[in-house]
Amino acid sequence: MDTTRTEPNGKVQVHRVPPAAPGKCVVCGFSGDVEDSRLFIDFGFDIDYYGVVYFCSLCMTEVANAIGFVSIDQYTKIQTLNMELVDRVEELTNERDASTNALRAYLNGRPGVGAVLESEELPKRSEAIERPANKKPRPKSTTSSDVKESGPDDSSSGDGDIISLG
Repeated sequence: MDTTRTEPNGKVQVHRVPPAAPGKCVVCGFSGDVEDSRLFIDFGFDIDYYGVVYFCSLCMTEVANAIGFVSIDQYTKIQTLNMELVDRVEELTNERDASTNALRAYLNGRPGVGAVLESEELPKRSEAIERPANKKPRPKSTTSSDVKESGPDDSSSGDGDIISLG
């Protein structure tokens, strides 16, 4: 493939090696290499005292990326990564479903708990916890502002006890 013309009008040509002077990419200056697979894009634009304006495929990819396009190689990599992510999401969804089913099976028949797992919404805290009538609420916990260390002036036992004022 020495030259390929694009459709529909054939103005854009693709060359393996730039055939006319200056024979290099206008952006990076690359002039071709046997070991480099870059192609040269010729838009049919010729500048007096310069010659034909060529873009190498690497620079053209950069231009295309700048305006939101991706190359076939980039698309293939993105598609492969996307398929891997879809597989991983499916795997994690299956693990979650298996764990949920195992938890439901374990809790099945336990009063109050099974109903919570079957419902779409979690109940409000006041609905979920029913305190038996004979149980009193726990005493309020003390904070550092509620606790005072007694000293010689305090009306305590005098042996350095920590007492609660709450």
